[in-house]
Amino acid sequence: MSARRQDFMARYDWIRTGLCFEPRGHDMMSGGFLYPPTTPEADVGILFIETSGCLPMCGHGTIGIVTFALEHGLITPRTRGKVIAEVPAGVIELDYVQDGARVRSVRIRNVASMA
Repeated sequence: MSARRQDFMARYDWIRTGLCFEPRGHDMMSGGFLYPPTTPEADVGILFIETSGCLPMCGHGTIGIVTFALEHGLITPRTRGKVIAEVPAGVIELDYVQDGARVRSVRIRNVASMA
């Protein structure tokens, strides 16, 4: 996903600026795109955008896009209650609780940070 992030910034940054900046967006706008993952263990790939650029990782963006994708049938995890997502920063694990079509909670196990 890191290479996809670089490619998006080089070739498609006009999409990000068109969506995130006025008149359609605002200075705190953020979003994301679902991609097929590039690693076999992942259920989905996610690319995050905001006004400052394409982010390697975004916690609230992850929760929002995974909730939306699950509730609308855009992703089908291999294991119920768990999504493995590939983001530019690496592979992350998400545990979720779903009641019918509604996702009630999402918990992220993020990539390791600097120690």
